[in-house]
Amino acid sequence: MIKIYSFSETSADEIFARKDNGADVSGIVADIIADVRKRGDAALFEYCAKFDKNNLSSLAVSKEEKEEALKAVDQALLPVLKQATENIRDFHKNQIRTGFIKNDKSGIVMGQKILPIEKVGLYV
Repeated sequence: MIKIYSFSETSADEIFARKDNGADVSGIVADIIADVRKRGDAALFEYCAKFDKNNLSSLAVSKEEKEEALKAVDQALLPVLKQATENIRDFHKNQIRTGFIKNDKSGIVMGQKILPIEKVGLYV
């Protein structure tokens, strides 16, 4: 279960403390990142099998997998996750830029078009 901290009762040092196990894995991680950049999804499938002992056929999460995961979550955690989702969305709405187009000089058109990413993958 996720430990819940009360901000008024917990020091920032305790909340943000990181345990240092002394292992330097930066070289290994750099090799993995380089491999994924070079070979793409094929490398991701191999690392998933190697580290997670799971042979995936797709990187997309199916509707059935989502429903199964929701059933496995402690139901008391769902309202917390929903509130976190709302907070994150509300925060990032304030960061939205709309882009621009300028053509105030004869023969010169410049601008910026901002497009959100539809899907993103993350392996932690």
